[in-house]
Amino acid sequence: MDQIVVGVDGTPGSVTAALFASGLARKMGLNVELAYVVPSFAPLGPEEVMGQRLEWQQEKAERGRKMLRDMTAALELPEGRVESLVLYGDVAARLAETASTSIMLVVGHRHRGAVARTLRVSVADRLAQLSPVPLLVVPETTPAAPL
Repeated sequence: MDQIVVGVDGTPGSVTAALFASGLARKMGLNVELAYVVPSFAPLGPEEVMGQRLEWQQEKAERGRKMLRDMTAALELPEGRVESLVLYGDVAARLAETASTSIMLVVGHRHRGAVARTLRVSVADRLAQLSPVPLLVVPETTPAAPL
């Protein structure tokens, strides 16, 4: 319960959310857990397609681990105050599950037009329905440190 979970994917919006959450954590004496989710897909198709999906997931996970290391360093919190986690599965569901024992869940949000939002429901929109803890959605244009 002494942590803020931040869903990150390396986009400018998620970087802003992580910086904002680290400012909150400093002020409140909390830890930050950065969570990156590699989407998984149902096993469909021939064996070679399955191998390509597994390879794709492994590449995404490795890029995620590198991004998490870089982001952890950028947050400039004391040692031991930031942890990172690579998860697999449905992004919104896994973030909600991970945040279930935390103080809050923080995610970034990029501004998309009405057509794009209609065609693709954002993770933030889904989390508004799924999160078992308070959800803070930080627009990518937000200053990094809270007031």
